Amino acid sequence: MSVVHLSRAARRWQEIVNDPELSQRPERIEIDARGQVIMAPPPDFIHRSQAKEIQAQLDRLFGQARAFTEQPIETAIGAVKIADVVWLTREQCQLLLEDPNLPLQPAPPICVEIVSPSNTVAQMEEKRALYFATGAKEVWICERDGIVRFFDSRGEIAHSHLVPEFPKVISIQRPLAEERQVGAGRIRSEAKLPPQPGTTRIPPEPPSPER
Repeated sequence: MSVVHLSRAARRWQEIVNDPELSQRPERIEIDARGQVIMAPPPDFIHRSQAKEIQAQLDRLFGQARAFTEQPIETAIGAVKIADVVWLTREQCQLLLEDPNLPLQPAPPICVEIVSPSNTVAQMEEKRALYFATGAKEVWICERDGIVRFFDSRGEIAHSHLVPEFPKVISIQRPLAEERQVGAGRIRSEAKLPPQPGTTRIPPEPPSPER
């Protein structure tokens, strides 16, 4: 097992992770460069659904399960930020196996931020700059409507250079619609099935005679 010398920010992060009161709070927790705790509302359903789809797409396109959600990253200024989705190197996976709560530095090659209703443009720009300053190769921003914007250290790019096939729009409605269609089809199919042995099908009541 390799020896990891923790920075001041990493030690502060370990204190927060091991705090029994903070660990029970539902809010997302980050720390600023002074080690002060920053709390934000937990991600909502749309946010979590987009994160799940992005993770699945990355794993499918790379063919390796190295995409993860909610990854702490120690930035170059000593703050710890939570990336919504990341793509990890093999070495970073090994580090996290040895210390699961370690805030990574350098940042993973791909860091993805998903915009929540409470986020501002300035917050997204700040996080993007922090990830690049900490070693990220690309930062992706997933807008509320599912549109994905790709950035490298020079600015916005038309598509990801690391994963050129990654879709430019993340849809979370299609799987839900398919599930509804499958469910409706199952109900229609079951309605046509003959009664199973040992069961009794109750016929509908006849219409009441007109008076």
